[in-house]
Amino acid sequence: RRLMMVVCDLARAGLVALLPFTDTATQAYAISFASGIFGPMFRPARRALIPTTVPQSEFVRAVGLSEVTHQVMHTVGPALGGLAVLAVGARNAFFLDAGTFLLSAVLVLGVGVRGAVRGRPTGFADVRHDLAEGGRLLFGDRLLRSVVLFDAVVLVGYSGLLAALVVYVRGSLERGAGSYGVLLGS
Repeated sequence: RRLMMVVCDLARAGLVALLPFTDTATQAYAISFASGIFGPMFRPARRALIPTTVPQSEFVRAVGLSEVTHQVMHTVGPALGGLAVLAVGARNAFFLDAGTFLLSAVLVLGVGVRGAVRGRPTGFADVRHDLAEGGRLLFGDRLLRSVVLFDAVVLVGYSGLLAALVVYVRGSLERGAGSYGVLLGS
């Protein structure tokens, strides 16, 4: 779980650091899409790591704290990003954002686990087996499959809204990238 989280953080750091070097909107969208793929892999690993880090008596409190923190950062993060763009410019704000993923990876590596932890996969066959098992679980349960499909539709719709909001803020309101981040935060 920690390995999955660190890999996702490092991949997102690298992809976000590439954004200032894009020449076209298509390149930026492709990199953003690739970066976005790692979020749905990171979150379940984060949730699954919690039981191995806290005593059972603290589990509910730990899950609650984790979810509240996650939601607060999704609310405050865009505003902080907008302020970063205003303070250091859009190009440097991407590097700053990449640095937050690197910091996250370092912090995740420092998380101690208790009890028995399953060993790392020894080869591609183990990874393939785990992915097949996860796929059977996901697609074999009608409720879980429906929830994942609904979540995917909502995320695609929300992404379209964010793209339209960029055009609206820059074109109609004639405001810069910093204003876009502050608007997302509010």
